[in-house]
Amino acid sequence: MTDNLIGEQAHNLLAFQQAVDTNLLVSVTDEKGVFKSVNKNFCTASKYSEDELLGNNFRLLQSGNADQFFKLMYEALETTGGWRGEVRHKAKDGSFYWVDKIVVPIRNERGIINELLSISTLINDKKDVELALLKSKERSDALFNAIPEMISLSTPEGRRSYVNKIFCEFFGKTAEELKDRNYNFADEQGISEYIQQLKGLSPRNPNVTNLHLLENAHKEKRWILWTETGIFDDKGNLTEILSLGKDVTRMKEAQEEIDSQKRFTEGILNNIPADIAVFDDQHRYVFVNQKGLTNEGMRNWLIGKTDFDYCELKGLDPAQAIKRREYFNTAITTGEQIEWVDEHETKAGDRKYILRKFYPYKEDDKIKYVIGYGIDVTSIKKADLQKDEYIKQLEEIAFTTSHKVRHPLVNIQGLLPMLEDESLSTDDRKKVLQYMKDCTILLDEFTRELSKNLLYYKQKLTPKEQAE
Repeated sequence: MTDNLIGEQAHNLLAFQQAVDTNLLVSVTDEKGVFKSVNKNFCTASKYSEDELLGNNFRLLQSGNADQFFKLMYEALETTGGWRGEVRHKAKDGSFYWVDKIVVPIRNERGIINELLSISTLINDKKDVELALLKSKERSDALFNAIPEMISLSTPEGRRSYVNKIFCEFFGKTAEELKDRNYNFADEQGISEYIQQLKGLSPRNPNVTNLHLLENAHKEKRWILWTETGIFDDKGNLTEILSLGKDVTRMKEAQEEIDSQKRFTEGILNNIPADIAVFDDQHRYVFVNQKGLTNEGMRNWLIGKTDFDYCELKGLDPAQAIKRREYFNTAITTGEQIEWVDEHETKAGDRKYILRKFYPYKEDDKIKYVIGYGIDVTSIKKADLQKDEYIKQLEEIAFTTSHKVRHPLVNIQGLLPMLEDESLSTDDRKKVLQYMKDCTILLDEFTRELSKNLLYYKQKLTPKEQAE
């Protein structure tokens, strides 16, 4: 029975050895690394024959610092009783091959290592994949580092897995310090808002944009525009988030300066007591001041639209819009200022008169805008009309005066010679004198009437017109 057991064990051991020899690279060296035995797979991988290997040191296959390798390996053998690692060997023809190696020490009866058993598997395919991935990563790093913007990759929970060089430089930290850190924002509110926005990412809406004020490594406050892009798997699950951060501080400061200048300009234009509008070269509104249109919502609505749009919205007769378009086209065609007076009726039924002007504004000898200017001249226009009426009345008074004054004066002038006639009887003289008296009474009544009319028209004139 004992012989059968020994035979079975020997059979199993032989089967195990055959399996090892078939699939693994096996070698035995002395404690200094001199080969004592190698199997066929070992020779095939190294491209050395068994005779070429036996008696030679293991350094024959080393592609790097053999002394450092053996030092580290022996330290592991003494402390842990074994060593395992991935090693690159150099074959006889100068090519390289990778193995996953296990080294086990064989000790003598005194416990001293006198042999090393090495069992390895070829892992060239694995290393080729790793090398390809490494090269791909290097190319990606080179690409991402060439982009002058901050780039990071994060998990859906916001943990960073990658940051590029610009990202590191901005925060003044290494990639290792920044990895696995939470989010791109320092404040809790920013993180909370960020998480809510990430929940809205989907394959149909994979992007979200945020503007944040962050402090860089130099303690400077910088405006960063973040664009977060979700990366999804085949089932639509969010797997990663690509973050692109662009420093837009100068752009924002420039925009703030533009906005400040705009507010300043609009503040001035809105306080000018006249209608002011700016049109593009297609007669579309670019700006309207408060005097021109008091309703802010309507002013905003009118931008980019025309007088025809306004008439349609308000249900107004487009005749005035047509008239303005004609004046606008004339200003564009001639490049000269155009002036006219708009006349319309107010809700109270009064007539209102607006003096309007179009000023073409040129850049590089090309009309870019047309500035519209309108001022209420109703009082002036009405004064002109009153003056015309006054002159007309004066002409009528002059005509009446010529008739009513001339007739009595002619009569008096004709009666005066009769008074000089000494032969005129007393009764006739009395009759002539009475007739002359009647003529003077008519002149006096007319003079009073004329004075009243003059006073009436004088009171209707403005102080300036009275002075004139």
